[in-house]
Amino acid sequence: MVLSDGGIDVPEAYVREAANVDAIEGGYLKDVPKALNELGLDTPSYTYGTNLTIDELGAATANGDSAIASVSFPGGGLHAVAVDGIEDDMVLIRDPAGSTYKVTIQDFMQQWDGKAVIPTP
Repeated sequence: MVLSDGGIDVPEAYVREAANVDAIEGGYLKDVPKALNELGLDTPSYTYGTNLTIDELGAATANGDSAIASVSFPGGGLHAVAVDGIEDDMVLIRDPAGSTYKVTIQDFMQQWDGKAVIPTP
């Protein structure tokens, strides 16, 4: 999603390979910034952050670039979603599973583990 936002169209298999995603075990968010760079997305640059606050996530997406956040599934496990920004008390999300939606900051904070790949100036 973030690659296509930057005008880069590559097959999903290339993205999985660049991000070291295992078909069974999945991947790690910390590997995403390197993969984005390897696949040609260098502006903006992205960094992996842990223990981020909602204010930091909001500031990182304020200029229109998306972040990639790690959220937990209700039944367990983690999932990455694109965070397009924060408006009022709502977090704007694009899910790679195919949906776009808004959730309250309160609901987002219950699922977010504070980890994200954020755009940096």
